[in-house]
Amino acid sequence: MVSINRLVFALVVVAMASAVLLAELNGITAPKIKASQTAYKLKAVKKVLPPYDNQPAADRRVIPVTGGGPAEAKVEVDDELGKEGVVVYPAYHEGKLVGEAYSVVSHQGFSGDIEILLGVSPEGRVTGVEIITHAETPGLGAKIVSETSWKGKAEFVGRTLSDSLTVKKDGGEIDAIAGATISPRAVCGAVKAGLEAYNQALKGKLPATPPAAPTTTAAAQGAHS
Repeated sequence: MVSINRLVFALVVVAMASAVLLAELNGITAPKIKASQTAYKLKAVKKVLPPYDNQPAADRRVIPVTGGGPAEAKVEVDDELGKEGVVVYPAYHEGKLVGEAYSVVSHQGFSGDIEILLGVSPEGRVTGVEIITHAETPGLGAKIVSETSWKGKAEFVGRTLSDSLTVKKDGGEIDAIAGATISPRAVCGAVKAGLEAYNQALKGKLPATPPAAPTTTAAAQGAHS
């Protein structure tokens, strides 16, 4: 009986020590993973938008979508801003709005969520699509990350919400992937959701010029806070 109690006590100690160690490791790695994901997303912003001279990440905002939100893909939470909605990265060039990048998460992927970054012109036309995260099957659904393997991604460029943003199998105009229709279908839903968000909440409402920079005094106060 004594040996069993000792064994149970040892197991409890090991479990507690493992939990503490895992928590510490998570505390160390989580910020690095977050920073890596942010850097990757900012690279994607450059890919889906025309050249810009502002800092879209600093100017980003979260737009709550009215009317129940996009029908085919849900919005996300920006932990830093503490808001839920569609995260928008506005791009300006020489003081003029040239486009916005929308971060949209579809829950309709075959193996889980698919996050995309959708570039949209001020006129509401798609300027680019990049896959940020996914868990689709390698060699099948995972082909959505490659423009050469899945040319459907390029087929979104120039389209608007009035176009048929579905795969050809569903009567649309976007190429699917042989044996993996679900993944492209989820991306189509995310693209449509981003354009719906633009149409509902952002069309004609983003400032034509970048947000005003903080005054020297305010910037100095912020730097010392």
